[in-house]
Amino acid sequence: MTAHLAGVSVAMAEPGLPFFVERRGKRPGPPRDHLPAIAWIEVSGDRERLARWVSAGELPVRIVPGPPGVRAVGIGDRELRPR
Repeated sequence: MTAHLAGVSVAMAEPGLPFFVERRGKRPGPPRDHLPAIAWIEVSGDRERLARWVSAGELPVRIVPGPPGVRAVGIGDRELRPR
């Protein structure tokens, strides 16, 4: 299995920006094909900066108002939000 990271150095300098991981190949261990994948992520912060940061691709990123941070994650058909 290989993983490709994108945006880590910029996200380390600007913690309000997400970074991205793409995995390819088979994972070691039992098959996990039945597990749902991340469908989308919801982040908040500087809307303009975030929009510029994620506009380079077709990324399932939702930008909402609020202080910088991850607000929710969609995994399969479930929505996970902190309480």
